[in-house]
Amino acid sequence: MRERNKNILILVLVIGIPALVFLPSLFLGFNPFWDLFYVYRNPFQKTISLPLVREAFISFVEGNYHPLTLISHSLDYTIWRENPFGHHLTSYLFHLLNVCLVFILIKNLAHKWSRRLGISALYIAGLTAIIFGIHPLRVESVAWITERKDVLFSFFYLLTIYLFIRARKERKSYLYWGALLVYLGSVLSKAMAVSLPAVVMILDYMVLSPRGKRTFRASLFRGIPFALLSAAAAYLAMLGQYRGSLMAPLTPVIILRNLLQLPGIVLFYVGKTLWPFGMSPLYPIEPMGRVDYIIFSWIFSAAVVSVFWFFRKHLPALITGLTVFILLLLPVGGMVRVGAQVLADRFSYLPTIPVIFALCVLAIMMVKYAGRFKWLVVSGLILWITILGISTISYITIWDDPVAVTRRAYDRYPGSRIIRLMMLRTYNSSAAGLIESGQFDRAIMEVGRAISIQPDFPDSYQIYAYALERLGRKEQAEEARRKGNEIKRELGERYFNQGLFYAKLEDYHRAEELFRETLIYNEVRVEAYYNLAIIYQKWGDFSAAAAELRKAIAIYPDQPILRRQLDNIIRTQAVNLPDKECE
Repeated sequence: MRERNKNILILVLVIGIPALVFLPSLFLGFNPFWDLFYVYRNPFQKTISLPLVREAFISFVEGNYHPLTLISHSLDYTIWRENPFGHHLTSYLFHLLNVCLVFILIKNLAHKWSRRLGISALYIAGLTAIIFGIHPLRVESVAWITERKDVLFSFFYLLTIYLFIRARKERKSYLYWGALLVYLGSVLSKAMAVSLPAVVMILDYMVLSPRGKRTFRASLFRGIPFALLSAAAAYLAMLGQYRGSLMAPLTPVIILRNLLQLPGIVLFYVGKTLWPFGMSPLYPIEPMGRVDYIIFSWIFSAAVVSVFWFFRKHLPALITGLTVFILLLLPVGGMVRVGAQVLADRFSYLPTIPVIFALCVLAIMMVKYAGRFKWLVVSGLILWITILGISTISYITIWDDPVAVTRRAYDRYPGSRIIRLMMLRTYNSSAAGLIESGQFDRAIMEVGRAISIQPDFPDSYQIYAYALERLGRKEQAEEARRKGNEIKRELGERYFNQGLFYAKLEDYHRAEELFRETLIYNEVRVEAYYNLAIIYQKWGDFSAAAAELRKAIAIYPDQPILRRQLDNIIRTQAVNLPDKECE
């Protein structure tokens, strides 16, 4: 077969197989619960306009700064309004573009190295792109409209690397500056793009520079402009998370804990790549903290790195791939914790490409040296691709059913607090939707499932009472409402006392979470506002401390200690006050 025809055939397979596997995603609806903030409550889900674009560049949504992602949602709404097909189509097309870019990049980067091994870079690139494109780990990023930022930032990220490679090979400065401009699009789509400067420097030094002429200084110099954009993006990301009170403080103890857990998190994503079954929208972080798992993960990781290092001269692309994999994973590897969990399929969209590349190299080398068993290996590869595709299609089909999606996580990890909370909220959200559509009996069944999981969750009783009321069962509704209010008061006190306990242990981040929980259940608990102010004062955030005290004064205007504390903070906005114990 001619080389040109071979290229065309493989490119058709690279695009066609992922396009076919992800075709069902185009016919999904919106997910009423999981798309809540980025579709139903997204302030940028409006017709595109210049004021809206300007607002996107100065706004944080859910603690994130990603104006291009917000603008993409606005463009979808402008064209398609509430038709989910168009919103899914955008994510689908960006994913296919990313598959093509993975193919082109691997083909370019592995060309010389694969020729020395006597295997075709075309086959390596094609197989890597296909498995990347159809892997079940991609479902969350493509089928879930909210995760548009994954496919969007990845498109600009991969295109940046492609332009950088061309700029180095063709020695054309306009391609280099074009790569820098495209990279701006990546950091404006998702903060995870901050890893790119390190990646391009590694590729520049290890792959693109001739062995006798490579210098770390030259590679560093070429990476500095990217690093400046990355630093600005990192600052905006941390500012957004800080303003949203989503970022855990980095105390020495927390840094040590996160560092110890890092190899385990890396192995988790490698494991999900090798064994992509039991997919879930959430994975708890708690197992990563077990001592036996930490010890195992460090020993296993050290062994793998040692093997790669030993074969670095014979298989240099693998050690480069390992380095790139770790760099890609660092922004979501748990060193900086944001929100309630750090493990999710969407975080693996780009980082697992080097892992898939290594597997494909191994598979093609097995085909090359299998002799008369070659077709057995090829048949195994085809079977594996088929299994991946079927698993992905099966997972795609539930992504517009909020209960089915959340139930996947809950059935696998019923002991996880955050997953249980998501399950409760999903059932209650489903019940609220059924009430709006007049299906009161079904709503009572859904909220009953939430109560059976956790009988002391007050929101469930409020929805239960509303459904009973709409059915005309007023006495039962009143009893359910009374029960909910009673649980609410008890929970408020429980969270407040726990907050005091953690404050005394100087675990102020956990204490802050608990005082916030207190205010969810008892919004007039003045002491919770006061203790939040003390915590923010210790962190040096005097504006936030003053805001909490003003809320407390609005509830209890005659309390002199609140006014004295507020006056002290106002007078010393830029000066740390002596530490105060939480009361």
